[in-house]
Amino acid sequence: MDISISEAAPQDYAELEKLYLQVRQQTFFWLDKDALQQASFIADTKDELILKAQVQGEIVGFISIWLPDSFIHHLYIKSDFQRKGVGKALLQKAISILDAPVTLKCLQQNTSAVNFYLKNNWFQKSEGFSYEGMYILFEYNGK
Repeated sequence: MDISISEAAPQDYAELEKLYLQVRQQTFFWLDKDALQQASFIADTKDELILKAQVQGEIVGFISIWLPDSFIHHLYIKSDFQRKGVGKALLQKAISILDAPVTLKCLQQNTSAVNFYLKNNWFQKSEGFSYEGMYILFEYNGK
């Protein structure tokens, strides 16, 4: 599969917001659906670098990055494209432009994502609590 990664443009935001809501509703089954619908892609990614992944011109995922802290804030992939290298390609591109160490938070109940990060050489640095539940702070230092 040919995956193209590029910076998202404002004209992509409506499609990215739809993807954001759809994947959150499918993944975060333990959260209130109304609260998920109130989440806003625009507000939740304000001032972040957003990279989109496309396959045959279709946006199939994105990653948002808070550059000052080398922090990956969001990584979402359409369900039909999960486990096909899209998430890994987005992570690799993000890591290539960031200073190590790179960090991200992952909700513990999102066991597929937790396993994905562990498989891709991220290590658990600490744990914490957010309004969405317990999370793991993962770190990647390039090794």
